[in-house]
Amino acid sequence: QQYAELMKKGDKELNTDDFDKSISTFEAAKIVLPTETLPDEKIAEARRRKEEYLKNKGAEALYKEFMNKGMNDYNATQFDGAITNFEGALNAKPGDAEAEKMLEKAKKEKIAAAAFIDEQYALIIKAADGNFDEKKLKDARDLYTRALKFKKEEIYPKDQIAKIDKMLIDANAGNVETNNYNGYITQGNNNFNTENYKKAREYFVKASDLKPEQE
Repeated sequence: QQYAELMKKGDKELNTDDFDKSISTFEAAKIVLPTETLPDEKIAEARRRKEEYLKNKGAEALYKEFMNKGMNDYNATQFDGAITNFEGALNAKPGDAEAEKMLEKAKKEKIAAAAFIDEQYALIIKAADGNFDEKKLKDARDLYTRALKFKKEEIYPKDQIAKIDKMLIDANAGNVETNNYNGYITQGNNNFNTENYKKAREYFVKASDLKPEQE
């Protein structure tokens, strides 16, 4: 599924003349399924089309296009895309001050964004673990779910959510068993008090079957 999604993404990028991004995406697909030959073919096609594209466009027009894409990515906090496009602008116009300035800004923003994500993730996980240790399972689950919004590929919160779900299911099953046990005992006592000993014994046996250790 990941391979198919990457190939679809790469094709979309290629069809919009986003050659560098498409090459990176097809290379990622190649890592997922190294035995597939299609990513190599797509990479070759992207490189060929990029060369044709560069030949057909003047350096100034290409520079403006890269800068516009870079600014759009930058304003959308898509810093990887911004960096790629500002680098493209510099390839079209080496030494350009504006492209160099924006490239540095995008790199710094990417580092800052990553640090913010790391910080928020760590704080949420700490709070989630605290709730988990205190058996506040639903609160802990909500926090682990929130942590995944910052780092969706992390295994730990997913494992904790699965663990909590199992604990909640087990707890619910235990509550049902306890309620049934208490109900049988009550029925048994009621029948015993009205001297319906046969019926009382039936209920006590049912209770004993649920919790033999209570005998």
